[in-house]
Amino acid sequence: MHHAIECNKPLRQAMLAVLVLVCVSGHGLVAQAYPVNVLEVERLPDGRTLMVDSGDQSGQPPGVAFLVEQDGTLVHSWLTRTEWTHSVDWLGDGMILLADSGGDRVIEVSADGTVLWSSDDVSPLSDGSHLDYPNDVKMLASGTMLVSDRNNQRVLEIDRDGNVVWQHGVTGVPGAGNNLLWLPHNSERLPNGNTLISDTRNDRVIEVTPSGSIAWSYGPSSGLGLIDAPRDADLLPDGSVLITSTNNARIVRVSPTGTLMESIPTTGSPYEADLLPNGRYLVSGGYARELDAMGNVLWAYPPQDSPTMVTPSVLNPTSGVNLAVTVHVPANASPANRRPAVVMVPGGNGSGGGFLSACSDLASLGYVAVHFDPDGRGQSTNGGTYTTEDYCGFLQQDGLHEVLSYVASRADVDPDRICVYTRSYGITMGTGALARYPNNPPVALLLDFEGPAGRFETSGPFGGHVPVSPGNTAFWGEREALTFMPQVESRYVRLQTEVDHHPPHPGNQHAIDLATAALPSNGGAATLSRIGLEWNNPTNIVSNPTWISESVQGAPYSGHFLHLALQREMSGLSLDVASVLPLGSTATLGLDGGVARAGDEWITAVSLGAGPSFLGAGWLALDLDAVFLSTLQTGVLDASGFGTSTYPVPSSPWLSGLTLYTQAVISAPSDPVPYVPSPPVTLVLQ
Repeated sequence: MHHAIECNKPLRQAMLAVLVLVCVSGHGLVAQAYPVNVLEVERLPDGRTLMVDSGDQSGQPPGVAFLVEQDGTLVHSWLTRTEWTHSVDWLGDGMILLADSGGDRVIEVSADGTVLWSSDDVSPLSDGSHLDYPNDVKMLASGTMLVSDRNNQRVLEIDRDGNVVWQHGVTGVPGAGNNLLWLPHNSERLPNGNTLISDTRNDRVIEVTPSGSIAWSYGPSSGLGLIDAPRDADLLPDGSVLITSTNNARIVRVSPTGTLMESIPTTGSPYEADLLPNGRYLVSGGYARELDAMGNVLWAYPPQDSPTMVTPSVLNPTSGVNLAVTVHVPANASPANRRPAVVMVPGGNGSGGGFLSACSDLASLGYVAVHFDPDGRGQSTNGGTYTTEDYCGFLQQDGLHEVLSYVASRADVDPDRICVYTRSYGITMGTGALARYPNNPPVALLLDFEGPAGRFETSGPFGGHVPVSPGNTAFWGEREALTFMPQVESRYVRLQTEVDHHPPHPGNQHAIDLATAALPSNGGAATLSRIGLEWNNPTNIVSNPTWISESVQGAPYSGHFLHLALQREMSGLSLDVASVLPLGSTATLGLDGGVARAGDEWITAVSLGAGPSFLGAGWLALDLDAVFLSTLQTGVLDASGFGTSTYPVPSSPWLSGLTLYTQAVISAPSDPVPYVPSPPVTLVLQ
């Protein structure tokens, strides 16, 4: 539903000179969120790195494809359920091709995680077979796909209708003959029409002609050039071939005649290797790294510098308890390089210890990550003398406030980029602390994972964990997130799957209620309120939202949602403008898109009402009304990624008290999601 202020034509015309919405053209935007086994790695022409994390080797681990900047910043994750995923191929326009090995399929996926095409849809293939553990897929210029179908002992080319266009290897028959393969891995179609195949179990790499004869092979049984379980082979511009030798931890480069040119040791077991334009080698297998010719690691993702851990004691003056706090500090954090911070609030009656691994991962990726034991829990008992459970009431809210104050005071923390991340019932503590201590310190983002809204979801008589009747008004007056949410002044993002982890919640109404209470257009103080990420639901629109699919709940997907929200809400486009504008003054909007977006275009406008509307580059939280359309302007960000718009504010006294809306949206055409919105800003004329 759109909410717009009705006004007459003269008023609309008077507004034409007032304000701005920014729409900027740019690019670039921190992953199991932390990857555990990077198999496929590809350096794109713009310098970013596309990877797939196959997960650990227990059962059928979920896999995730993701894209990072050279500095390790997470650009995007494709949140589609796959199993033990081995390869990813960039198709452009945010689309990728995945080899879902554990799912016995290859799929084409859009940026928002939608499966656009699946080999399951055309299975059985034209030869009557089904894919069996495909571990590599590449889109060919003809629009067909080259697939390494490992357990079927073949490499084949198929079209979108499931027709087998070409094949080498006999389906289901392993062997070492000229027409046989044994557990093949990556393959590559060469400019001459031949196909280069890593014939893994046969410890050889072969070049096969369209007719199936072997034109070239390499596979010595001894010496520095020995290859043991080769997973990948690439033809290089000079005609040499680069091969990963997984089981003896090295990559080798051989001439067209099979002469060894280089044998480079690697850390860990390499899976894939590419020669980069800078002369380095990009290698995967466990993690991604750039190597020089001596095997030295010059770049890595995840970063290999270990964070440090400090355990300050933070006093809660309300309880007198010294709270057990653990701070994970990135290796590069310093007063000269202040880092964003995340404070984790546990759910139920839990302590903060469950966040140990997540915080360590976040710190490795550049966040000052903090977990703590609330009063009376874990180690926050003053040696066991204080064990009172406050159930997220004022006392524990005061404790969280002290933790936040400590974090904001750290010289290595950027005080403008602090996030409170709450799990389940922790939203009660989080909203209470932020509402009762507004902007003290400022918190940029409240990120809520499936928290309850009120007493009827948490009271013991209704199946909750709090042993207090909902009729106890005094008790619940301190402990309902829905009561506090309208006073929370940070950005609010709700992570909610289709079925809450603590049902029943018909229609996820509790999530809608909390997001609605935060809406500026509904009297809330949040600078934005959204369910999920902006490509799922527009900012500040909470009716009929798209819920996170149950298929991508839990690790590693929950970690990727966390990282994407942190990155896009705290490190994306910022819009700085006074919230109150005196009549007759000038409204100045400061735009900061970051250096990576220098030179990109922006558009500005203003609206009298909340949205959403869709304007080319992405969702806006504004109504597409006459004023909005009339105030569109364009500009270009400077070399530092900054831009400024100024608009005169009319001096007519009858405009006093009028509420307006403005917002920034970066158009990022090279990103999988080609736009980055700022929070909308509410403005009042006085």
